[in-house]
Amino acid sequence: MARTVWLLGLLALPLSWGCGEGPQPVRGASAEVAALPSSQAAAQRAPNAARMTAGYSLGSPDAPVAVVEFSDFGCPYCGQFAGTTFVSLRRHYIEQGLVRWRYVPVSFGFRGGEVMGAAAVCAGEQAGDEGFWMAHDVLYRHQAALRGGDALDRALSWLAEAGLDRDRLRACVTAPSTAAILEENNRMAAGWRVRGTPTFLINGVPMSGALPLDFFRRVLDTVLDPSGL
Repeated sequence: MARTVWLLGLLALPLSWGCGEGPQPVRGASAEVAALPSSQAAAQRAPNAARMTAGYSLGSPDAPVAVVEFSDFGCPYCGQFAGTTFVSLRRHYIEQGLVRWRYVPVSFGFRGGEVMGAAAVCAGEQAGDEGFWMAHDVLYRHQAALRGGDALDRALSWLAEAGLDRDRLRACVTAPSTAAILEENNRMAAGWRVRGTPTFLINGVPMSGALPLDFFRRVLDTVLDPSGL
């Protein structure tokens, strides 16, 4: 409980940017507790986040810190986070066995986001978590180009170049079952009161915004070693 209290306080700082609901980014969105739950409520919900099976995981299942990310592939701030902060977190925390990361793709109406989200889900269907994370990197790398009218063909081409079956991807992307997965992820995000992307649950405590690396490292380091407070 005490750890949840200090973490809620630490996250209530106006530091970063995020994408709001719908296709328009929210200018000046802050890195804040997404739902402003009480510390007791956050502590009670933390085990639910740790047991989450939606989305795609990266890192050791025995890592002491579990992070869940709700992101929209069409959100520019999600792309900014993926190409900067996450690269370092992946190298220094996930690959070192300190953090287990779970990405839950949502679709909040950003241009190209639904196509990219479906393509990533289908990469996961075809090649498991490894396939999803490969698609994650490819799609965010080409995010700007995939926000146009030919997003599907471009996405399929780049993922096929990375080794996935193009025809299987196309059939999967257009399947109702794939849209249903994204819709269920949206409902789950709403259940966690996610109001913008990216939103993170760090050991069950929510925070939102494309947080700068130094701030995110401070949060993770303090969770890993609360004695350093």
